[in-house]
Amino acid sequence: MKKISHAIVLVEDIRSSLPRSQFSEADLDEAAQLLLKIKGVITPLILLETGVDSYKVIDGDFEYYAALKAGEIDPLQGETINAYLVEDEADVAIYKKQVEVFRQQSLSKPVIKENTMSEQLHVMIDAIKRLSDQVANMSEQIKTLKTVTSTTIEKPVPETTPIKIASSEEEKTLLEDINTLPIMELNLKLENITGKNVRTNILKARQNPSFKPFTSSNELIKGVKGLGDKSFDAMLDKFNKL
Repeated sequence: MKKISHAIVLVEDIRSSLPRSQFSEADLDEAAQLLLKIKGVITPLILLETGVDSYKVIDGDFEYYAALKAGEIDPLQGETINAYLVEDEADVAIYKKQVEVFRQQSLSKPVIKENTMSEQLHVMIDAIKRLSDQVANMSEQIKTLKTVTSTTIEKPVPETTPIKIASSEEEKTLLEDINTLPIMELNLKLENITGKNVRTNILKARQNPSFKPFTSSNELIKGVKGLGDKSFDAMLDKFNKL
């Protein structure tokens, strides 16, 4: 079974087996407004990869429809959502079981006094946040393990190997951000300097297991579909004005 992995996914690429009518539009609207304010959800969706740029909701149908609602309110800000990806359908049952077990444990503490509806809602929100923190911590541990493993087995680059460098300090700074910023922070920065397709392709390149840092604009243009010399110059110009 493969490890769970985090990703930024286009909402339009996701499908749910539950109809939208299962949820209150008023609740979805409130959740969408909160999603837009923090540019993401504290309980990322768990998705099954069903094909190239195609995903099915395993857990988080409400969050998915809230993201759709956010896209209706603000198409630019609500086009992506953070999620955890399951690559193999054979692993779906174990992920569902983990969600079930974690939520039962989080909600198992007895309530001493009779709660009002508002108090019960706060209890549920706190439990969901604790679950999200547990999953996020697990994801960070996996990333750390991957980094240590990669550093251990990666062969050092010979000192005689020529290295291409950026042609300007501004270009060097942009490439460094693209190479090193956390995915969610990079996504927010790219929203202000480039279009949807180029931004999505840059994020996909970063999330590729075989990703190697871009050392020049030529490498970036060749490695990112839809990015040309002119569009790179425009992106760099907007980056310098941030």
